[in-house]
Amino acid sequence: MRPGIAFLGGLVLVGLFALRADHFARTTSQTFDEGAHLAAGVSYWRTGDFRLNPEHPPLLKLLWAIPVVVRDDVHFDPDPDAWEHKDHWRVADGFLYDGEADHFELLLAARRVNIALGAALVALLGWWAHRLWGPGAGLLACALAATDPNLAAFAALLSMDLGLALFATAAAYALWEYGDTDVSGWFYLAGLCLGLSLATKFTGVLTAAALAAGTAVFAAAGGQLTIPYRPPAHTAGGRLSAALSAFIRLGLVAAVVVVAAYAGR
Repeated sequence: MRPGIAFLGGLVLVGLFALRADHFARTTSQTFDEGAHLAAGVSYWRTGDFRLNPEHPPLLKLLWAIPVVVRDDVHFDPDPDAWEHKDHWRVADGFLYDGEADHFELLLAARRVNIALGAALVALLGWWAHRLWGPGAGLLACALAATDPNLAAFAALLSMDLGLALFATAAAYALWEYGDTDVSGWFYLAGLCLGLSLATKFTGVLTAAALAAGTAVFAAAGGQLTIPYRPPAHTAGGRLSAALSAFIRLGLVAAVVVVAAYAGR
């Protein structure tokens, strides 16, 4: 298959995925925790205080809230008692239903941010398959992802899982590219995406564990994965040691991202 045809086909599939998810977002009522997530994100932007919804890291909530906080008709004036007691349920109800802006318009704007993340995941899966096996495989992978009902459903709701899937996949892809090309930018991009995973959901630590295991297997099989600009190792022990050092450096990059997501707190 010609790459140009596969590329155009992939664009069409990503577009259809986004349209399908958008239809679902426009026709589905609010789930029980979406309001809490959105109100928490708005509170982070407006107050710099991360007290609400601490059971999840802030990154996606910050992203979802961007199209909401830029609106002139959106104000964040929570009930003092609910705010003091960190009651995100009451804060969310007051924010969504007592303000002048239509609550579903706010919810839909936030959901569309998540749809964009879902479309990026579909495109990434197609591109990675293209890099591995060619344009035909890339188009097939893109088609399978674009028509998957689970991805469309999670993309249309304010759920952490879609964002975690995107950033974890991106971290794995960037690390694979670094191992394949030895281009240093891929190494630091992998660290960035790992940090985004950790700043999305606490179970992102499983992404770190999976990347560590994959790095060890790659090195044990004879692959070279070292810190950028370091010379390659020539023994099995040396390769494992170099891979461990590289993963520690990767973790440091990720840690910087996590701290930044919390605005340095």
